[in-house]
Amino acid sequence: MASTGRAAGTKDGYRGGAQGSPADLNGRDLRATPAAFANRRLTGLCAKLAMAAGVDFSGAMLQRAIFDGADLRRADFRGCDLRGASFRNANLYFARFDG
Repeated sequence: MASTGRAAGTKDGYRGGAQGSPADLNGRDLRATPAAFANRRLTGLCAKLAMAAGVDFSGAMLQRAIFDGADLRRADFRGCDLRGASFRNANLYFARFDG
């Protein structure tokens, strides 16, 4: 059987950070699953230029996450661990960080 280069049981080889590797969501549209990231362990998440307007990241562990250039309008980061996270040139209009 020929190898497809994809991880078993995944679409297009995307593992979503499984097996200890940080999730690579660069340029992806995360709005289709707005609550999928709440209360998750997402250390080292890379979401440069991602479309995440209105996405709920509340309570997530986002240490060293990279959101550079991402659209994070109205995103919810309340209760997140954001130590070392980067938001350079991200659109944070009405994003929530309080509480």
